[in-house]
Amino acid sequence: MSCVICSIITYTFLWFYAFSGVQPPTAFTNLWNRDATMPHVMEILGCARVTVADGKVIDVGKPCIRWCPIFDKVHDIKEITEDAIRANMEFRIADTGMFTPERSLDSDVFVNFGASEVMMTGLARGLIDTTVTACDGAGTVITDNSGLVQGMGAQISGLIETEPIPEIISGIAERGGGVIDPAGARIDPAAGVRRAVELGYTRIAVTVIDPATALTIRRIESELGISTIIIAAHTTALSRSEVADLLGLVDITTGCASKHVRDLVKPLVQVGTAIPLFAVTQKGRELLIERAKETTAPVLINTMPLPVLPAHKQPIGMGARNNSRGGKISNDGETDEEMSDNREDRDLVAYCGLYCGDCFSYQGKVADLARDLRKELRQAKFDKTAESLSEISFFKVFEDYGKCYEILGAMVKFRCKNACRGGGGPPFCTIRKCCQNKGIAGCFECDELEGCEKLDFLRPGHGEAHIKNLRKIKKSGIDKFLGGKKHWYIK
Repeated sequence: MSCVICSIITYTFLWFYAFSGVQPPTAFTNLWNRDATMPHVMEILGCARVTVADGKVIDVGKPCIRWCPIFDKVHDIKEITEDAIRANMEFRIADTGMFTPERSLDSDVFVNFGASEVMMTGLARGLIDTTVTACDGAGTVITDNSGLVQGMGAQISGLIETEPIPEIISGIAERGGGVIDPAGARIDPAAGVRRAVELGYTRIAVTVIDPATALTIRRIESELGISTIIIAAHTTALSRSEVADLLGLVDITTGCASKHVRDLVKPLVQVGTAIPLFAVTQKGRELLIERAKETTAPVLINTMPLPVLPAHKQPIGMGARNNSRGGKISNDGETDEEMSDNREDRDLVAYCGLYCGDCFSYQGKVADLARDLRKELRQAKFDKTAESLSEISFFKVFEDYGKCYEILGAMVKFRCKNACRGGGGPPFCTIRKCCQNKGIAGCFECDELEGCEKLDFLRPGHGEAHIKNLRKIKKSGIDKFLGGKKHWYIK
């Protein structure tokens, strides 16, 4: 019932504003008191998703790398753990006021060749006339103030979601910046580019984190006859196909901890070797060279085949340091399994035979969608719309809107920070406890697999999927199981 209600709400929302002529409201509002403090979400230190509310870290996700040369050098972080991630985010909050009304918008150069530093140089050298970037507490920002660009971007990683903080928005305005959505703090680089053009700018640098946004901006560039320099950031978690698409659309890309970027990039200029910055077009090349002129540190200029990636300087992926997955460590710090096309992790195979990588709680997709829909509903004041529609007989179902909103709130909590073998999933799981007590890797090593009653509680949600997976692992081993079809539900 709840899914039906949610679907009706979503499509009615689109229908109402498409045909009524009424503009969707963007004023920020809180539906209930328990939502008074909304969270901010940023991915840092190996794409670990960190949630901050009221200036406090309230949740830390799982990182996808174990070691980063930059954070080792700057913050002496020898291994990226959840505790290290939390401490680093708390440091950023204390140091810059990030995600708080005390946010500092003035900053020195953090690294010689970061996205904000490059854009700062572009403005100073006249290669661009404005920038479109993002700031916590504000969302997408347009500014031609090079100091503000650096102040906002120096310590921002992958900003996923933020809520408006009036003091930050005012501080940006005082420094000549413009926030495209002061009421909702929306992050929308493409909309930022359009708005910049409306303000009279024609040479625009913009940061993106995905190929779809880059493509939209290229289409805007062609449509409006402007010039954009697109800088890709936060590339670690992109798939190989996404990276391939992205490299055909951007001018500069960060290497981050992405093996795919390092494999596929064909740079004209490379800056740095540990977490490199690559120029892939002539415009990008000129901008990086201009940035090199502004640095005070000595610069080596040479011609050679690129990229140059010394093995000992590259980020190390999860499991590569202790080699817990049993693969041979290669000369670039990854295991042979990590370098193969089959990148599924053995540790994601649960004791019961289900694959945690397919679980919506572990992926966080359902929780993210539920969170995003709740936010849209609040910003649209949809409780008022639902109340009005419920008086029409055709839309009587909207009488249950409040219940639907509560259900979405419950769905936001469907998130496992760890896979089953790392302590995630139901804490009461008798299957996990049984395997641990027996000292076996999973039910596939148990002689009592067939007919075991402990597996029955999975049947309502998974049918016979876990049984079929266990039989396959028992017969062919985990590696073949990972390379083939993994079942999540079978009738």
